[in-house]
Amino acid sequence: MNINPLKAPENEASIMKHWKYTDKVYISCVCITFNQEGYIRDAINGMLAQVTDYKFEILIHDDLSIDNTRNIIKKYQEKYPNIIKLVLQKENQYSKGKKIIPLAVVEAKGEYIALCEGDDFWVSQHKIDTQIKILYQYQNINMCVHNAYTVNSDNKLINLFRYQVNKDQLVPILYIYTISGQFSPTASYFFKIYLSI
Repeated sequence: MNINPLKAPENEASIMKHWKYTDKVYISCVCITFNQEGYIRDAINGMLAQVTDYKFEILIHDDLSIDNTRNIIKKYQEKYPNIIKLVLQKENQYSKGKKIIPLAVVEAKGEYIALCEGDDFWVSQHKIDTQIKILYQYQNINMCVHNAYTVNSDNKLINLFRYQVNKDQLVPILYIYTISGQFSPTASYFFKIYLSI
């Protein structure tokens, strides 16, 4: 079974026409990338394809890629200048021992963060809309996640990556830090920005 990436709308107007709430950036879709020229288009297209009532931005952090990744993301930013914001490092930060996600998130304007690394892609155009509505409905919840597909380079399904708790279960943040392995797929993370500070 193939898992197909989403297609990006032709222009910004096609994305923004869905936004009912435009007084601020509600969601920052944060993408960290390094040498992912073969994957980055699918990641960006999936973020651009989101249909939501809430204004969002796409923040792409490039850690000084030496392949064509930087050129690709610059072309997207030129086409979608009011949605895509770039953070272009002059030196590779990971090689200095720095954690990359916090470096990217600090540039975010949204109340909420949705993560999608440069070699991941979203398959539902309603992903961020569903997740923001869950967090608005349940004000005491700070983060929500979901299952994700693992695919090979041909987008053929390898398996379903399930998060390590039962569906719709509330877990304390401390639990996430104490389990071994990854709690859930990074591309499923959606959380209030203050969790990253």
